[in-house]
Amino acid sequence: MPDSKKLIVGDRNITDSDEAISYLEHSYETGPEELELHRRELSPTVYGTLPFAFKEATVRLREALQEAGIEVLGELDLSSYTGRERPYKVLVAVDPEFMRLASDANPEAATLALLGIAVYEEDGLTRVDAIQPEKRVGQIRGPR
Repeated sequence: MPDSKKLIVGDRNITDSDEAISYLEHSYETGPEELELHRRELSPTVYGTLPFAFKEATVRLREALQEAGIEVLGELDLSSYTGRERPYKVLVAVDPEFMRLASDANPEAATLALLGIAVYEEDGLTRVDAIQPEKRVGQIRGPR
């Protein structure tokens, strides 16, 4: 499995993205654009904005995942749980090949190898966020 990104400062090994950003903010004069770049590089999530309305974005996302060989197992409507009036859904998906690799390496990795892809509206835009499964699986320790 690929290593998560980390910041090494002397003997210190920083793997938590919030701690790394905090260190960079306090140690260097860093502009907002550069901080945003660091946040994206260190974050375990990938995110973006789609140029479609919510419903069309969800349909196109499902199609794109299928074309990439990723199977959508289900769709959770979390709108009523988020306290938002706007739609908020999570697609639960799996990359079968990655799932096999992860579970072969460590059976505990199977649940973390699932993809959770959030699709929601915010500020008039349709946004998509997902945690990179490679980074989630990297959190698992070896057998006890």
